[in-house]
Amino acid sequence: MKRQIRPYLKHALRANALYFLLIVLLTIFSIGFALIAPGIYANNNSKSASLERDIKDLKLKQQILNSSIGANGQDVEDDVKVVNKLIPEAEDYFLIIAALEELSIKTNFIITSYEVNLSRSQNSKLSLTVTGTGDEQSFINFLQQYNFQGERLITIENISLGKQTTGSFNLILNFYSQKASDISNSGLNYQQALQKVNEIRSKVSFNLQSDNQADLNQDYEKKSNPF
Repeated sequence: MKRQIRPYLKHALRANALYFLLIVLLTIFSIGFALIAPGIYANNNSKSASLERDIKDLKLKQQILNSSIGANGQDVEDDVKVVNKLIPEAEDYFLIIAALEELSIKTNFIITSYEVNLSRSQNSKLSLTVTGTGDEQSFINFLQQYNFQGERLITIENISLGKQTTGSFNLILNFYSQKASDISNSGLNYQQALQKVNEIRSKVSFNLQSDNQADLNQDYEKKSNPF
């Protein structure tokens, strides 16, 4: 015999269906939270411990850096600017062109063309196949000054004689870029690093003024008739 639900029970179920649904959902949520809460708590504890270690490490590095700097805070700021010029955080083709033009001016070795070498390039290194022309002395000047005189860190991977033009040379030049946050500085000797940068600064001359300052300090020849 089939049992029938009494009318008042049907009415009660209909009237309280929303509450029953909420109770079911809260029960499911409570069970799910109870299952994942230990993992969330452990993960938060791990992150907190990692942040505390990073803070202690940064404080220690700050103490070491302050002891290395001493009273030469401005010199260190200039050193940072020099390093940012030599190895920028992001590669810029305009900076590369400017570096090549600077080298041409300083060495009289004329850069006639360049081509990006994708097969030799990496995330932090851009490789260019460069063609240049000049006499023996200008090429020697280029070899003596290429490393830093273009205000970029440049290395030569290969040198060969040009086949089409007399006095031309083909070179594979590498330009470097690196984000400071991607560099591992564990065990870094700050004093030795600062000395190395000072050695580089003694070999080259960098314009450390901002672009706005450089524009304000430029003297232009005045002409009565611009045409």
